Amino acid sequence: MAGQGLPSEGLGRIGIAFAPSNPRRIYLIVDAKEGGLFRSDNGGQSWQRVSNDRRIWQRGWYFGEVSVDPKDPDKARLLRATAARLGVPGSISRLGSSITWWRTTSFLTGFTARSRTAVADNQFPYWVYGAQQDSGSAATPSRSKYRSLNFHDWRPMEAGDENGYIAPDTLNPGVVFGGFVARQDFGDEQVQQMPPTLAHQGHYRRTWTLPLVFSPIDAHVLYFGSQVLFRTGDGGNSWQVISPDLTREDPGVPPNLDAATAADAPKGKRHGVIYTIGPSFVRAGEIWAGTDDGLIQLTQDEGKTWENVTPPELTPWSKVTHIEASHSDAGTAYAAVDRHRLDDYQAYLYRTRDFGKTWQRVSSGIPDGSFLNCVREDPARKGLLYACTEKGVYVSFDDGDDWQSLQLNLPVTSVRDLVVHENDLAVATFGRSFWILDDVTPLRQMDSHVAAADAWLFRPENAIRMRPGSDQGTPVPRDEWLAANPPEGAALDYFLKDKPSTPIQMEIFDSEGKLVRRFASDDVLRFKSSGYAIRNLFWLKRGCTGSCGIFVTRCRRAYAPRTGDRLGR
Repeated sequence: MAGQGLPSEGLGRIGIAFAPSNPRRIYLIVDAKEGGLFRSDNGGQSWQRVSNDRRIWQRGWYFGEVSVDPKDPDKARLLRATAARLGVPGSISRLGSSITWWRTTSFLTGFTARSRTAVADNQFPYWVYGAQQDSGSAATPSRSKYRSLNFHDWRPMEAGDENGYIAPDTLNPGVVFGGFVARQDFGDEQVQQMPPTLAHQGHYRRTWTLPLVFSPIDAHVLYFGSQVLFRTGDGGNSWQVISPDLTREDPGVPPNLDAATAADAPKGKRHGVIYTIGPSFVRAGEIWAGTDDGLIQLTQDEGKTWENVTPPELTPWSKVTHIEASHSDAGTAYAAVDRHRLDDYQAYLYRTRDFGKTWQRVSSGIPDGSFLNCVREDPARKGLLYACTEKGVYVSFDDGDDWQSLQLNLPVTSVRDLVVHENDLAVATFGRSFWILDDVTPLRQMDSHVAAADAWLFRPENAIRMRPGSDQGTPVPRDEWLAANPPEGAALDYFLKDKPSTPIQMEIFDSEGKLVRRFASDDVLRFKSSGYAIRNLFWLKRGCTGSCGIFVTRCRRAYAPRTGDRLGR
């Protein structure tokens, strides 16, 4: 169909739509040197350009779609560059009670933010940070001092921009590093640019997102990746190059790339960058690096020497999206690999326990189509892993041998990053903002003994007594974006193999055996004048490591009672 009124020079993406009421009417939105909106009235035999307005076809790699009114063939609709702002800046959601994900938001932070990274600091309540495509970086507390998380809580950031990593400085609360690299101090709002390449002459490659991570062993040390690895130990005032070029010498042309695109590739053989940095949690000097052209490199002496430890089956243009060093064993690491650029949508997750000498593919249970973006190990339980995929979150209780969904109420969306912070999981999604899974204590204690038991009470984590949030007489209007705070009080989780036919009762005794509280699943929600409330128990079906059905129930006390308050029953 080339010619016949269609452009041919600089041809890019083309969107096509047929008129439902007249199938011979066809529209094309064409990205080309002489692009625009084209129409055919004879089933594509000939075309005419009906609009050359650049506003409707510029940035064709983003949009390139057209739709036709189902009843009127003369009405076509298009998204254009200005409509990209419909995706408003970020929001955050939380999975409360290990049962349901939750999100905070505001009128500035809708439900469609495309978050690339997620990281948490050590404040209390902790804050979550991340870069948002087309909206810049943002930060939010995980708990608000108001009745709900809302626009009062969110703050924009300059460090990190819309695409970079964020790295909170644990030695200096309120200071973060981000992007390529900038340092931002929230105390005086000073932003200082300190790119690692400034003092090192040469050509440094970059892609949209480059890794920036602190060492988990030495909090003074910060790493940044280009095609080489940079290191600073003085807050970015000076940087050292601690690796050679770690990318492929010549990855060649992807076999599925069309000739026109291949001809438009940059000159030179090397194109890759370091895409992920995985410093060890247990052994100083051990650093893993993964590239976006399919290599895994390892140093055991802080960059003095490097070894290519790539799994043999990793071909060029496999993207190593994330490497997680073990939290308990030196030489053990997990690598998430994305091959969808090669039209391969399988989940590729690799594990090594011998410094990369051998690798095992450990992605059983993650379905095709859910390619990997990230993998994390729970720091509190060896072998408990979480995987971020293109369609959701998965969990493994056996060091990756078997996986099952941890989706719960999380929307089906691309999950780009995950951080385990104390007892919570926080994820960054590309299109549905940040979400938090609150208190994964049951996951950490889940094992074969739990699965085999008729009933099981999980050991609760320490509870921090919190005062409920207050709007101080000025509540936020209900038509604004709002999200609930995590509940105050202690959380008690238990497991029942089968759903009971009668109400369940739980009694809590003090160290002297005196009854303190009694709860039951058929309790009526009651409020006291002191502001004390008991929330009803609730049921949700959960998966387990075996084939059984697990029901985990959580009881939360909404507010701490005053002395003398009693729960009647």
